Amino acid sequence: MSDDRVHSVRAPVPGRCCILRGVLPPLVAGLLLAGASGCRRDEPAIPKAEASARATTASPSSPPPAVGRDDAGADSRPFVDVTEQAGIKHRHHKPQLDHKLDNINAWVSSVGAAAAAGDFDHDGWVDLYVTDSRKGYPNHLYRNNGDGTFRDVAWEAGVAKLNGDQGTSMDCVWADVDNDGWIDLYVVRWGRDVLFRNRGDGTFEDVTDRLFRRRDGSPGMPWANGNAVVVFDYDLDGRLDIYVGNYFDEVDLWHLPHTRIMHDDFEKARNGGRNYLFHQKPDGRFEEVAASLGVDDPGWTLAVGAADVNNDGYPDLYCADDFGPDQLFLNNRDGTFRNVTEEAIGFDTKKGMNVDFGDFNNDGWLDIYVTNITTAEYLQEGNMLWHNNGPDDEGGVSFTDISLETGTYDGGWGWGAKFFDYDNDGDLDLIAMNGFISAGEGNYWYDLASWTVTGSDPADAANWPAIGNRSFSGYEPTRVWRNEGLNTFTEQAEALGLAVKRDGRGVVVFDYDNDGDLDIFMANQDQPPNLFNNRIGTENHWLIVRLETDPATGVNRDGIGTRVTAVTDAGVKIRERDGGNGYSSQSDPRLHFGLGKDTVVRLLEVRWPDGGLQYLENVPADQILTIHQDKTHYAERLALKIGPPKPWKRRTTEEERNRPHIDPAKVDALLTEMEAKLRGGLSGFSLASMYRKKCAYYGKHDRAVAFFQRMVEADPADYRARVELACALVDKIPTCGGIAAVVSKGRLARKSLDQLDAVIGTHPDLWVAYYCRAMNHLHWPRALRHSDDAVRDFTRCIALQEQQRLNPPPAYFVRAYLGLGDAYAKMKEYDKARKSWRRALALFPNHPELVRRLDIDDDAELLAFVESQRSLEQPIDTSLSFLDRPTGAADAGPSSR
Repeated sequence: MSDDRVHSVRAPVPGRCCILRGVLPPLVAGLLLAGASGCRRDEPAIPKAEASARATTASPSSPPPAVGRDDAGADSRPFVDVTEQAGIKHRHHKPQLDHKLDNINAWVSSVGAAAAAGDFDHDGWVDLYVTDSRKGYPNHLYRNNGDGTFRDVAWEAGVAKLNGDQGTSMDCVWADVDNDGWIDLYVVRWGRDVLFRNRGDGTFEDVTDRLFRRRDGSPGMPWANGNAVVVFDYDLDGRLDIYVGNYFDEVDLWHLPHTRIMHDDFEKARNGGRNYLFHQKPDGRFEEVAASLGVDDPGWTLAVGAADVNNDGYPDLYCADDFGPDQLFLNNRDGTFRNVTEEAIGFDTKKGMNVDFGDFNNDGWLDIYVTNITTAEYLQEGNMLWHNNGPDDEGGVSFTDISLETGTYDGGWGWGAKFFDYDNDGDLDLIAMNGFISAGEGNYWYDLASWTVTGSDPADAANWPAIGNRSFSGYEPTRVWRNEGLNTFTEQAEALGLAVKRDGRGVVVFDYDNDGDLDIFMANQDQPPNLFNNRIGTENHWLIVRLETDPATGVNRDGIGTRVTAVTDAGVKIRERDGGNGYSSQSDPRLHFGLGKDTVVRLLEVRWPDGGLQYLENVPADQILTIHQDKTHYAERLALKIGPPKPWKRRTTEEERNRPHIDPAKVDALLTEMEAKLRGGLSGFSLASMYRKKCAYYGKHDRAVAFFQRMVEADPADYRARVELACALVDKIPTCGGIAAVVSKGRLARKSLDQLDAVIGTHPDLWVAYYCRAMNHLHWPRALRHSDDAVRDFTRCIALQEQQRLNPPPAYFVRAYLGLGDAYAKMKEYDKARKSWRRALALFPNHPELVRRLDIDDDAELLAFVESQRSLEQPIDTSLSFLDRPTGAADAGPSSR
C-alpha cells in the first residue's frame, strides 16, 4: 500500500533545487541559497527494530476512517468527541495528600492531568502517554493502532506503575535523550522524577539511578514537587538537557511535619520549590546546574517553555509562575543565561499557568501566550498574548501584552494552551483549557477573598478557610480563538464543538490520524479526558514536516530547537521544534503548516540547531515530509533574512488622549513642595487630601503611601497621619492587578483597616475614623459580606455625630446616612435602607442623592444603582477636605474633646 502524501527526502529532488526568482513575498528581505535541499546520499543506519517501522512510515495506508463518523448524529460541528470509540477509557484521579491539608486538599491537589504525544514505536502514527496522580492508579500509554483507535500498552511497556511511595505523576515528556533513535520518557512527579529509556522493542527501562545523583551523591533523583518539564539543548552540544519547574518546596506532601507549605504572598511569593536544570554530560549522565546558571527560579512554577525568542539560534527559557511574576531568561550563547524579565515583559498578572510560543502574525518572530485567571464576578486578570517587539539596541528583547486588544484575554481559570492552525488557513489559532474545581453548590472564592483581608499568614495551610465540596471557578467551557488576521481573534469553541465544561489541564494538538489537520486531546483533572477528531474539511492545504538528524554531527537526534521557515505566495510562516512547551502537555513532534489556498511551498528553509541550513524548493502541499539533516548539503551562504517584527501600536484611551503631558520634573517639584508643608504637621485634612489627589492623578500612589507611612513611623500617635495613610492605601485599590484583582485589593484594604483600627483603639470617639472604615467596607462586592461591617461603623459614626448636638448639622453629615442606607441596600434590607434615607431627608431636605435613591421603587433596580456607585471598580471618594470647612474644622470628633 502507498500514500502519495507521505515522503521521506533523502536525495536531491529534480526540479526542487533551483533558485527561486521573483516568487518571494516582500516580507523576505533577501535570499541567498547554496547547496541541495534536505537530502541524504545513503540510507542511515537503522538501530534496533527501526527498519520495519520505517517502511510503515514511508508508505502507510490511506488515513483511517474517523472513528464514530457514521454515528455522530445530527451534530455537524467540525470537531467530534471520539474518546470512547477510540479506546481512551481511563479517568484521571487527583492525589490524596496528608490529612493536615484536608481543609484545602481540593485546591492543593488540583493539578497533575498531563499528556504527551510521540511516536514511541516508530510506526509513523503518533502515540499518547497520559498521567494519573493518585497513589495506586496507573499511568497510560496509548499506542496508536493506525485505524483511529488506541490500545493501552503501559503495563506491558513497563511505564504504568509510577504512582506510589516515591511520588505521583504531574507532567511528562518524550525525547530521545540518549540519541539512539528511540524516544525516551521523562515523568515529573511530586516526589522523585523518573527517566525511562526506550529499548526499541516496545518496552522501557528505568535508568534514573544510573544517570542522576542527589545532593549527597547517592543514586537517583532528589525529592521535589515538580509540575512542569521541557527538554532542550541549551548549550547546543548535541545532548539534550532537562529543565524542571517545581511548585511546592521539597516536602513530602503525604507526610507533613507542619502545614507551613503554601505561598507566603499572593503576588510576589518566592518560597516555592527551586527549579532544576539537568545538564547532560558526554557520558550521558546528568548534572544539576540551575543555581550556577541563575535559572533556579524559586517561584511557584506551573509551566516552562523553551524557544528562540530573539532569533539568535539559541533557545531561551520562560517560567510561568503562580503567585508571583513570570521569569524570562535569555540565552547568552556561552552556556549561561541572563534574567531579562523586568525589561522584556515588565508587569504581568502574577498567576502564570501556561507558556506556549508561536508566530501568530507571521512576521518571523515567536510570540508568547500565557494563561492566567479571569472570572466575570470577581477576578479579571486575563490571559496574556505577548507580541514580540524584536531586539533592542543592547541585544535584549521586549514584548507587549495585546490580549485585550486581540480578544484573547478572557480565558476563564486558565491552564494549558496551545497555538495551532485548526482550519489550515495559515494563521495560528489558540486553544485554552480552563476550570479550577467543579464540585457542589456554592463558591469558595468569596470565603477566600474575605479571608485575605484578615491578615492571616497565607503560608500556613491551617489558616485557610475550608473548601468542603464547593466549586471554585468550575464548569467553565474550553476557549478556542480563531485567528482572523490583522491582530484579531474570535472565540469559536461552541461553534466548533469544543466547549467542554470540565476541569481541563493539559492539551495536546496532534494529527493522530495523519490526515493533515490537527486533532485535540484534553487531559481533565479528576475527570475523564476528551479526544476530538478534526473534521473541518476545508479546501485549505497543509504540510507536515518530520525532522531526523544525525547525532554524529553534534545535533540532538530529535532536532529539538530546529527552526523551519515556509515561504508561500501568501507569505512566510515559521515553526520551531520544541521539547514540551506548555502546561502539562506535549503536542505532535512534527511541524504542521496550514497553507490556505497555496498548493506549493515555494521554499522550505531548515535551520538545524548547529546553525546549518538546508533548503527545499517547490514542495507540493498535502503531504507528510521527513527531512534528514545532511551536513554535505548545508548552504554556505546567508539564511532567509527576516525583517523586524510587525510593529504594535497600542490604542490609547480617550482619557489618555485628553490628558495633558506634564513634565515629570514639574510633577516631582509640585509633590515635593506639598510634602514639605505637610511635614510641619497636619493641622487639618485639606492639604493632605489634595496631596493624595495629585498623587493619584499622576499615578504616584506608592509615593503617597510611603510618605504617610514615614509620618506614622515618625509619630505613631499622630492619628491624622494614620487616617491619611489609610486613605492613601484605598486610593491605590483601583490600580491593582488587572480589572478586579480582589486578592490584591484585599491586601491594601486590610492594611488600611489596620491603620483605622489603631486610630479607633486610641481615639474611640473619633467619628471620622469610623466613617473611613465604613467607606472601606461599603465598596466591597456584596457577596464578600462586608456590608454588615459597614452598617456597624456608619451607625457608630452617626451616633457620635449626634452627640455634638449641632443645629443645624453640617451638610457633610449626610454622607454617613447615605452610606448607611447603601450598606443596607447591598444586604437587601431595603426597608431599613429607605428608613435611613428618609431620616436623613428630614435633616437635609431636598438633598439630590437622597431624593434619587428614594425615587427608585423597584428593589432590584435600587440594588443595581447602589452597586454601580459603591464598588471597587470605581475610585473611592476618600477626600476629607470637607472637615476643614468653616462649619467643621474641629468636627472630626465629639464636642467634649
